[in-house]
Amino acid sequence: MSRIYLEKGVKIERFDLYRVKVTCPDGSVLSPLEVRALFPLSDPEHYISFLDDDGEVAILRDLSLLDTDSAQAVKDCLAEYYLIPQILHVYSVKDQYGTLVWSCETDRGPVTFRIRDRHNDIKFYHDTNRLLVRDSNDNRYEISNTEALDPKTHHLLFPYI
Repeated sequence: MSRIYLEKGVKIERFDLYRVKVTCPDGSVLSPLEVRALFPLSDPEHYISFLDDDGEVAILRDLSLLDTDSAQAVKDCLAEYYLIPQILHVYSVKDQYGTLVWSCETDRGPVTFRIRDRHNDIKFYHDTNRLLVRDSNDNRYEISNTEALDPKTHHLLFPYI
């Protein structure tokens, strides 16, 4: 199957956390498709990919080509897929057999996770005081400003910043 470029007139309906049904102007339907942004950080509203089980099926070059409901469906899917919980408080950091075990409170609730490689899986951006963490299951967490943390959390994280 060749790649389809989605244009004006396409209708997109969300039916799962990040899956959609695409109805083309000619009446053909593509479903179920997962939505991914090709440039999720630098340009999230352009070049959006639609994938089935075999790979990429369609590309949307510009989100502004869609009607309001279709654009919102795509935005909702992307927001869910690219969700990065914000760490609000760190209760503990323990070294267990070479992995770090973090127990935290996030904006999505309490979580405990493991970090295998502290040198590659904890990234601190000095210019913004932002900390990105990747756990052993490839989930990501963020502290948007380490300076805004409570003193206990800041003390626990100091060795990794």
